[in-house]
Amino acid sequence: MCVSFVIGIGITYLLSTRVPDLFSEVLLSSYISGSGSFLGGLIGGIVAFVVARTQITSERKRIQNSKNNKINNQLSLLIVELKSHLEIFQMMSSIEKSKREEYRNSINLDVWKEVKYDLSDQIDQEDFESLSNYYYDCREIVDGTLPDYVEITDEDLEIRINLVKKRLENLELLKGKL
Repeated sequence: MCVSFVIGIGITYLLSTRVPDLFSEVLLSSYISGSGSFLGGLIGGIVAFVVARTQITSERKRIQNSKNNKINNQLSLLIVELKSHLEIFQMMSSIEKSKREEYRNSINLDVWKEVKYDLSDQIDQEDFESLSNYYYDCREIVDGTLPDYVEITDEDLEIRINLVKKRLENLELLKGKL
């Protein structure tokens, strides 16, 4: 665009030096009008670029904030679910073995099913695998499908309590970083 403007001025200058009457009021008015249009277009283009860039940057920030809020909410739900597991396991370890069966079905596993795919790239790989294995184990405990989990021992509960505490620490650290 700049090149065409310079070429136009050059051609007009050459013509005006060869034909002296060519540089009239009409031509001067045309130059002023053309220059104004060119500068207006240039300024308008720059303003449009700045506005578009600002909007794109703002939209990216809004999308990132929305994603962070969603992840933060999912982590909060997962932490609440794991805290309830911790309480259940601690309660089960403090009662007689014969009464532990009553609490087995109160272990809720719904949050993990909903958030595991969204959080897979947010949680450290080792923690994610540990959580996946933990929830798989919990499903087996709740369903009682494996012979090992027909009766939940003190050792099983102690392992689960320590595992849940460790995962809770890691998830709360992750949530604090967001």
